[in-house]
Amino acid sequence: DNEYERGIVTRVLRGLRARGAAPTDCAVLSPYNAQVDAMARDLASSDDLQEVEALTIDRAQGRDVECVVISFVRANERRETGGLLSNRRRLNVALTRARSKLIIVGNAETLKGSHEMQQV
Repeated sequence: DNEYERGIVTRVLRGLRARGAAPTDCAVLSPYNAQVDAMARDLASSDDLQEVEALTIDRAQGRDVECVVISFVRANERRETGGLLSNRRRLNVALTRARSKLIIVGNAETLKGSHEMQQV
């Protein structure tokens, strides 16, 4: 899991809440179980974000939410995004779950290494 990125996601969610988004209108998605589990613990221990769902991208299939924050997690000098982000179907699911607001959190240099992300 990526603790630094989870902190960014939490700040983004608080910003959405400050602008009127209900916690039940927000979800955090990640391709990695460890990040989802850690994010779920962070949200559960937060007074204002307990009702925000943390889901793997696969579990988000067919579930649309007003505001989606995607945590892509990976950050490395080799620009390797890993196999989970090379799956076009999975990436499509992640990018199409938001009804009105989609926020992508990740390492820009690493994400540039993904052929699929370059296509978006």
